[in-house]
Amino acid sequence: LAGELKQSNKYSDYDSTVVQLANYVREIFGSQPTRMWVHGFTLCGDEFRAWLFDRAGGVGTRLVNVNKEPSIFIKVVVGYTCMDASQLGFDPTV
Repeated sequence: LAGELKQSNKYSDYDSTVVQLANYVREIFGSQPTRMWVHGFTLCGDEFRAWLFDRAGGVGTRLVNVNKEPSIFIKVVVGYTCMDASQLGFDPTV
């Protein structure tokens, strides 16, 4: 799981925020060659977005305001904590 935190909401849609997260993911893929995908998130101020990266690229959810929709944020965070290795992207055949 990779994350990028910013203090202000204004960075939520900045390309540089996503590029920084993608750099973290690239480092994970480089050090874990059997990894199939990596979950990630950006949290800029009170705006959260979940991401899923594979070796071809990444896809993100819509922006979620954690103050206005706390249940979505909590479900995602709890989901991350309950994932097993294969759900986190590790190849179970290796």
